[in-house]
Amino acid sequence: MDTKTLVVGQKVHMVTCECYAGKDGTVVKVTPSGVEVRAIDGGLYRFDNKGYELDADRRERLGFGPSPESKFDTVLWQSAPEFQPWHLVDIPWRNNPESSQNPARQRPSSAVDAVGGRPRVTLDHPKSVED
Repeated sequence: MDTKTLVVGQKVHMVTCECYAGKDGTVVKVTPSGVEVRAIDGGLYRFDNKGYELDADRRERLGFGPSPESKFDTVLWQSAPEFQPWHLVDIPWRNNPESSQNPARQRPSSAVDAVGGRPRVTLDHPKSVED
């Protein structure tokens, strides 16, 4: 995601890899070199112009980084999904839930709850058989 189009107060979504759902945040500062995002959990993350977490922030968050003394730390840094940098992803309907691109709006109306566009869940209970 190109961070040059983001503005202070804009809602964003960030992920580390496809293994994790990610988290939402709000842009709190825009600079020529990137943006700062306050995540819903209170964490502050800095991203470069391409939308990737800065290595310095990632090293501080994880408490380690690649090191010639520790092959294990270096391998984790480079390959473990949970240690990869956060990156911003473009979800066009994030700031406009009424957009036709919102998956919740594309479901048939009978499958969507009237409150919040959540899917309606129905449980089919087996009929009891009386002897």
